Amino acid sequence: MRGEVVDHTLLATMIQEFQPNSFHYTGRTAHVPNSVFFTSPIRNLTVVRDYTFHSFAITAQADTDLPALEAEIAAIVERRYGPHHEEAVRANARIERRSGVDILDPESRIRFSTTDLGKPRVTVSLFCPTNLAEALEDAVTRDVMSLIHAARRKDPAAREEACPPARPPLPMKRGKSKCGISSLSSTRSASSPPPQRPGFGICPERGRCVVSRAMKSSTTPI
Repeated sequence: MRGEVVDHTLLATMIQEFQPNSFHYTGRTAHVPNSVFFTSPIRNLTVVRDYTFHSFAITAQADTDLPALEAEIAAIVERRYGPHHEEAVRANARIERRSGVDILDPESRIRFSTTDLGKPRVTVSLFCPTNLAEALEDAVTRDVMSLIHAARRKDPAAREEACPPARPPLPMKRGKSKCGISSLSSTRSASSPPPQRPGFGICPERGRCVVSRAMKSSTTPI
């Protein structure tokens, strides 16, 4: 649990809970027995409350070459994070002096990886003001998504996959019936009537059922 201590007594400590990976209050208050502090590890996050290491990932389609866009993505991160970089460097040094611990450098980082489904993913890590972490993530994500969309529009293979060509119609076969009447046929669908038994049919000229004998070329009415 993460939160801010708002009160304490000889028996318990009152803590206002923070949201995960942020310093925004959830509105819940927890009363923690002081005995917990002797049996569980405790971390003091006061020195890093104003600044935080914030990481977020952006996933693209499987056919997108994200490493080829590394320079453009780095330019987007620099444009959005650049105005806060100098202050982040000073805050980083201040935290190291107060805590006496070496922490990561405040430089932005870009890392490429894949998801479990094999889709390319780029992860951006920033040391930024805590109250601006979500706004910076939203701005960088929007710009990178627009960059990926523009790159896919320029790629003919991606456009063809997004809008596949229509299938050509089934070829029609021209045949001739026993009575010399031309007919068109295509692949039989589920709504087509079942084929008639060999040797039987309807003569369109006489309108009667006829049977075809194998040894004779003419049809004999029944």
